[in-house]
Amino acid sequence: PEQSFRWSDGEKSEIIFYQKLPNKFKLKITGTTYLDSLNNNVKIIIGKEIKEINLKYGYHEYILDFENINSRNIIFEYKNAKTPGEFDPSNNDIRKLTLAFYKIKFEENK
Repeated sequence: PEQSFRWSDGEKSEIIFYQKLPNKFKLKITGTTYLDSLNNNVKIIIGKEIKEINLKYGYHEYILDFENINSRNIIFEYKNAKTPGEFDPSNNDIRKLTLAFYKIKFEENK
């Protein structure tokens, strides 16, 4: 595994927290996409709120505001997850990659 980040693997991933998320907060995600040439939209679902980001190649921070949250999980849905072998037949990595997560941060809004 990579040391400074984690790839999404598959068409969906979920983070489940022990406690409920704050009612109102900013979600800051720092990451990059696997390939710049793909439509790299990612849906982020928290409670009943759905946001979408279009990933860009290179390190970028995406900031999303969430309000009226009554949830303890975050769901990420990836539109174009691809295995490295689809682009390089010599690559045996079977993971379906979209987003490399470098950092996820919450800032509570008051």
